[in-house]
Amino acid sequence: MILSFAWTTGPFLAGLKTVTRRKAAARTVKIWQKKWDERNTVNSAYDKTPLYGGEYLCDFELVERPHLQPLWAMPEEDLIAEGGMWQDKTHFIECLGGDAMKPVLVIRFEIVDCPWTLVKSLDALWQFRGKPYKIYGARWENKGLIRNGHVGDRELYRLEPDELFLVNTT
Repeated sequence: MILSFAWTTGPFLAGLKTVTRRKAAARTVKIWQKKWDERNTVNSAYDKTPLYGGEYLCDFELVERPHLQPLWAMPEEDLIAEGGMWQDKTHFIECLGGDAMKPVLVIRFEIVDCPWTLVKSLDALWQFRGKPYKIYGARWENKGLIRNGHVGDRELYRLEPDELFLVNTT
């Protein structure tokens, strides 16, 4: 199966996002649960839906059986595990349509075989100079690819010095 992490690509690749909640049809819930039951737990992550040009990021593995849960029952600590984009549970529920009683599919996972490197400073990016690369901002404000090309002096000076970056040179 495939999941896209459009809003939370940075936190996902940084390992900050370890759970996702999705509106899902009963059929989709059954497919995810069947994968778990059959021990077919490795899946693919994309930055956006592949049908619309999404790029493969890495694989992730289910760590518990996917299940339905009403949004009101979400533990507070899952705000961070969801990528840290939301101020509180009320804000999160509003972003998912505002109905706290509506059950959503909960998928918990961990990343496996990720080709991305978390770089914690602008200075550390210099090691990639001259190489082809892709960089995502790891903070949630950066909703997607911020650079794609070759690391050169001009590009590096345009990046924020206190930002966290995810670099893939494969």
